[in-house]
Order: sequence, then C-alpha cells, then structure tokens
Amino acid sequence: MKNVTFFILAVTFTFLSLACKSPKDRLDKQDYEGAFESALKNLNKSKDKKENLLVLRKALSKLYNTHERKHAGLSPASPLETKANVADECTDLLDKIDRARDYIQNDSLYQYKDNFEKNKILKIEVGDQFKKRAVDALQELKSTGNKSLAHAIYKDLERAEYYLGTNDDVKAYKEETLRLGTIVINVDADAWGSDYSNYDISRVFGELNTMRTASPLTKVYYQGRFSPDLVDCQLSLRLGRINFNESRSENSRNFSEKIEDGFDVSKDNNGNEIKVPRYKTITATVFTTTSNYVMELPVESNVTGKAPNCSLNSNRWYSREEYKLEQHRISGDSRAVPSYYRNNNQNIKSRQQLSDELLQQVYREFVDFYF
Repeated sequence: MKNVTFFILAVTFTFLSLACKSPKDRLDKQDYEGAFESALKNLNKSKDKKENLLVLRKALSKLYNTHERKHAGLSPASPLETKANVADECTDLLDKIDRARDYIQNDSLYQYKDNFEKNKILKIEVGDQFKKRAVDALQELKSTGNKSLAHAIYKDLERAEYYLGTNDDVKAYKEETLRLGTIVINVDADAWGSDYSNYDISRVFGELNTMRTASPLTKVYYQGRFSPDLVDCQLSLRLGRINFNESRSENSRNFSEKIEDGFDVSKDNNGNEIKVPRYKTITATVFTTTSNYVMELPVESNVTGKAPNCSLNSNRWYSREEYKLEQHRISGDSRAVPSYYRNNNQNIKSRQQLSDELLQQVYREFVDFYF
C-alpha cells in the first residue's frame, strides 16, 4: 500500500511540475514554441514583465533563426512538400510576430518584415508548382478517363488556391476536375420477400439524394435515372425478413417508509401545551415486468454494375435493434415507493415503430460502410 501511495504521489508531483513550468524553464529546455506562448500569455497579464519580455524575444529569435536556416537550405530541386512546409512555418512565425508586436524592438521588426517578403515569393512558387502538378495530371485524366486521379488533382488545386489566393484559373481547373472525375454511385433496393415495402425503403434511403459525402468527387443517388455508361458503381440493396424475439421476466421488491401521521398534544415542564409528532410505518410492493425485444434483419448490398473507376465491394451483414421496456405495478401505499417507480412511465413502442427504427439503423450502417 505504501508503494502504491508513493507511486501516486510521484506521478502527481511530475504532472504538477510539468504543468507549472515557467517560460524560462521552457526556454532552457529548448522548447521555444512553449516558451514564446507562455511568455506572451504572462506579458498580456502584466506578469513579471522584465523576465517574460527577455524570454519572448529570445524564443522568437531562436524560432526565426531556425526557420531562416530551413529557408536558406531550399533549392529548385527541393521536394514540393518541403517547400510547402517551410512556407507554412513562415506563416505561423509571422502570426507570432503579429501577436507579439507590442513587445518586439523596432530593429527586429524590420528584420522580420524582410522574411515576410521572402515568404510571399515562396508561397507563389509553391502555389504555382501545385497548380502545375494538378494541370499535368488533369491532362492524363482527360486522355485516360481514370477517375482515380481526380482526388489528388483536386487536393493539389485546393492547396494551390491556399497559397495563391483567389485564382480564376485554379477555379476553372477545379470545376473541370469535378466534371471529369466525379464518381457516380446509384443505389436501388429490392423489397421482394422483405417485411418492408418499396415505399418504406425509399422513404429512408431517399436521404442519399441529399447526403453530403466526405469528398466533392463522390455523388450518390437513390434510384437515379441514368444511362448505364454514366454510372460508375451500381449498388443493389436487398433486405430479408425480420427475426423478432421477445422475452419477459418478472420480479418484486418490498419497501417501507416511516412517515408522520398526525400529532399528540402534551405539556412541557412549565405547563405549556406542545405538539408531539406521531409516526407510523407504511409498506408497499413493486411488481416489475421487464420486456426485452430484439430484432435482427439480414441485409445484402451487391455491386451489380462496376466500371473501372468503382472501388466499392458487395457486403452482407445483420442489422440489430434492441429495446427494453420496464412496467411497474404498485401494491400497498405508494408513498413508501421511491419516485423512480412512481414516475417511470415509458412510452410503449409498437412493433411498427421498432421496425422503422431498425430500417434507420440499416441506413446508418450502409452509409458508414460505403461513405
């Protein structure tokens, strides 16, 4: 037990030590990011201005010098991702400079502004390279129809837009990528042999027509009317019969409670009348019936039409929905029973409600698996 207590105290002390590190401690540990942020926070609270001002300037100088070395090490042959990382670091550094402007000496500000100009040039270079890489791949997409290229193209164009700002050329290339590279998925359903009607399934799965996918390059339709050559993936959904199981159990529990039941009148030592509460014990029994409902539904989704650009696969699973209902009957004086039993009146769900919830569950599982 002593060893456990010692371990807990040691962990607590270590945590508190880390949490209470001063900006100077962080600077000494070469945690320049942490030193800068904590010193700036203290300065904004007017705490230990002299020491925090020194720490902030030293930390910022270290961050600036580290970035300058990285920038100087770039060459035309440097990987595009490396250039992008340096540009992003510079953007972050400039944000720090802006937030600490009131605490930076003027001569340092002029030095940092020079870095800002260099970063503008680097960002344009990086943006142009992302744009060029995307345009070259877009030409391949046009000639081959290989939609698997579209995701990387669109991502490069978004990054080009980030570094170049609003750009009409990039916008036009993005629209062209969407037109040529969007994967079209059409879903239909077969209600034959199921406990659900076509109307039931369409009411739930029709939400696919307005669902937003993770990628703008994926469009999903439910029972869309398309020429087969315009559909990349044709998914057919088939639902089986619902397996419905119901079980019940019963138990009882006794309760008693001492309550005030009027009063008796007596006299105190001075002859004054006083009221003395009178108590009695009341009892009650709660009879609880617990009903458990379990519904299982076999589901199949088959890829019946698969163009070269379709990466989806067929799937089979059981969808399951469970529902527990507790009903209480009180015999005796209900005042002896805790409020949970007196107020726990659940809304009883019909079998139709449970079937509807199960279909919604199928829909969520279908969307999670494919999209």
